[in-house]
Amino acid sequence: MQPRLTSLKVEDLRTTNAGMTRCISLAKLAANSDVPIVLLGETGTGKTLLAQAIHNSSARAEGPFISFNASAMSDTLLESQLFGHEKGAFTGAQQAVKGKFELANAGTIFLDEISDMSPLAQVKILRVLEYGEFERLGSERMLKTDARIICATNVSLRDRVRQGKFREDLYHRLNGLTILIPALRDRREELPGLIANELKVSALRLGKKITAIHPAAMDRLLMHDWRGNLRELSHRANNDSVLRRRRHHARACSFSAGPRAASNICKFVGEKCEPCAS
Repeated sequence: MQPRLTSLKVEDLRTTNAGMTRCISLAKLAANSDVPIVLLGETGTGKTLLAQAIHNSSARAEGPFISFNASAMSDTLLESQLFGHEKGAFTGAQQAVKGKFELANAGTIFLDEISDMSPLAQVKILRVLEYGEFERLGSERMLKTDARIICATNVSLRDRVRQGKFREDLYHRLNGLTILIPALRDRREELPGLIANELKVSALRLGKKITAIHPAAMDRLLMHDWRGNLRELSHRANNDSVLRRRRHHARACSFSAGPRAASNICKFVGEKCEPCAS
């Protein structure tokens, strides 16, 4: 099995793909520095996993790793989440609460979907990057934080700057190192191993034994576009690796690579692989 996310390190990552090899090499450099990092990749490519691995391999590994998704949130709620608030700062604020930057002190804060942050939030993030300080919502007292920032986006921040949707000064502050994570469809040579691993994890969770894959099923999986990347692969392993009970073949289970995949092929079985009617 893969190491748990909380203990995964960059050196635990393995690949046979040239793009991923470069990605891992840059991640090793990132782990040995303290500069802000931008992880660029499509949804589901494993940006959170890589951010955690970089943190675990860095000098801040003993500190906290705080993850925060910055999308689809009002300015007030986002400010409260990131910087905390004082009692009475807004309706329903019955006690003082620490924000993510305060909680991430001496560790790493991972800001996902950074490109979707509002202009106000961008200004406040810039201040933290420049001075290492912030205010809780409803307070005038300045607080300090020593949190390393790793952010993630599925669109180019440079393009967002050109479109006037992202501050150029914040872009330059964040862009200490950009790491591109290849899409799964660009890593097809790794699919057999990734599929086998996801099935192994699912089988262990279900208490089942899955030892083989039907060649026809593998062909379908290798041809699939995997627009959802690793997240889609994991989702299908979790949802499709469920035993199908039949009168003549009780241990067959299905792992289809799309809604129109043939259902008359037994994709995975306990002891052997053979056709199976749905």
